[in-house]
Amino acid sequence: MSWIDIYKNEDKIIQTYNDRKSMKLKQPPGFTDSVFDDIDNGLFKPIKKDEINEEKIKKNMNKIQNHELKDFKKKKMWELATSPAKSILMNIGMSYMSPNDIQVIPIMMLFMLFINTFKEMYSVSSKFKSLDKSIDSEIDPYDLIIMKIVYLLSCSGNLIIGLWKLNSMGLVPNKSSDWLSWEKPLKSSEIFI
Repeated sequence: MSWIDIYKNEDKIIQTYNDRKSMKLKQPPGFTDSVFDDIDNGLFKPIKKDEINEEKIKKNMNKIQNHELKDFKKKKMWELATSPAKSILMNIGMSYMSPNDIQVIPIMMLFMLFINTFKEMYSVSSKFKSLDKSIDSEIDPYDLIIMKIVYLLSCSGNLIIGLWKLNSMGLVPNKSSDWLSWEKPLKSSEIFI
């Protein structure tokens, strides 16, 4: 029916809507009048608000909160797993900017880099254990192992930076003259001043 038909037959349409109390609509499929009789006879009881089991609601809320705590705990553990990786760029910058001569400052910087990295590597299980016990919900052991591996790889990145700096200072024995006393070290033909 187009709007033109509605406009032309406006009075009829208004009259049918005014008489709609007498109109009988077809019942939807699956609906029977006997449902109301069953309710009157007491076969179906509508659920009242007072009859809702409070314990079920509390259990569901605890499950939801446990799930949220588990997600939060997992997020914190991933932050812990990637925390040594955050210092890799800083260590690269400091190693690049510090001189390659054997001086007190670069040696102390390397000493602290190695000591702190080894401390972090040996305290992996204690760091993750303290977070694991903080909340009752358990994290999957597979995820925990992956987090520990990421943590150790991040620490290894700092160790690689330290080894690179030791090599650039000439403290890593990587030439045959470093190991054999009869070979003379190679000298460059040009010297930078």
